[in-house]
Amino acid sequence: GATTTVCCGISCASVLRKSRTGAARFRAHAVRSVRSAIRAEADPSAPPLPGGSAPARAFIAAAQRKAGRDRCAGRMRSMSARESAKPIVIVGGGVTGGNAAATLRDEGFQGRVVLISGEPGIPFGRPPLSKTYLRSEEDLEGWYVRPGDWYEEHDVERLESSVETVDAATHNVLLDSGQEIEYRKVLIATGGRNRRLDVPGADLPGVHQLRTEAECDAIKHEAVANRRAVVVGMGFIGCEVAASLTQLGVRVTATFPGGAPLERVLGKEVGELIGAFHRANGVDLLAGSQITAFEGTERVEAAVTADGVRVPCDLAVVGIGIEPDVPTFTSTISLENGVLVDELCRASAPDVY
Repeated sequence: GATTTVCCGISCASVLRKSRTGAARFRAHAVRSVRSAIRAEADPSAPPLPGGSAPARAFIAAAQRKAGRDRCAGRMRSMSARESAKPIVIVGGGVTGGNAAATLRDEGFQGRVVLISGEPGIPFGRPPLSKTYLRSEEDLEGWYVRPGDWYEEHDVERLESSVETVDAATHNVLLDSGQEIEYRKVLIATGGRNRRLDVPGADLPGVHQLRTEAECDAIKHEAVANRRAVVVGMGFIGCEVAASLTQLGVRVTATFPGGAPLERVLGKEVGELIGAFHRANGVDLLAGSQITAFEGTERVEAAVTADGVRVPCDLAVVGIGIEPDVPTFTSTISLENGVLVDELCRASAPDVY
């Protein structure tokens, strides 16, 4: 029900409430998990608390051991010791990376924590980028993992940089700035990156992707009533963007290879229902079509399909899925459509999660 509501653009308020409720439940589960991990480390014979997950127990318990907590004296290591110690490095500044840093601090981890992200800004949830934020109905503050000043106050080092390589053999992370960081453990939380549409004209101004706040702001700037937009792909992002742009008064044409929106995910019957809602709200659906080029001189002016249909447009949004965003490993580690892990989220190399 939540998916259909979002994709058809009927009412997003209930969906956002459900999204926030789900995030709160996820957060509560993570807290229970790390508490189980700390409790298990203090007393291995103690049963785990309800809701504790094996991956969280493994990661946090190992981190606590490496942090050198002095339980006998009831003291943590000093700040100078923290500054000189090898950090836990979190690669990826999204919801997962932000929650990992927050949970480490919430549960008493006193070692260094370094959070590396190629995007500016603090970790936040992305759902409103295709919905309420795109329509200027809310800002992103309510979706921050933690407020902006929390990271400095809790000694979480934030680096705006991209990771060039991870050397699991030497426990080193190399940044695009040339800086090297030796880690005690590394958490790969990079998520995915948008698939690119490799056709002529895809780099023209006015052809947009949607994953970051900056990309959303660029679309918002162009989403003016009575302008024409082409949405390429009608998966979740495509459906949500088409609905939001339509609510902003933009005339939307959506192209996709299947017979109905979201058909591959939800099946033909539900896909046809979603398609009917979009058509009823003014979206022109070109089912079974594939974009082979964008045309324009200084910026995009039209999209061209494989069967020669030319669709005039003032902007285009490409949403054709994502692929794993995996850093380059310079030492042997098992990869298969991402980093292969066991039931405890451990990669094949030591101290890589």
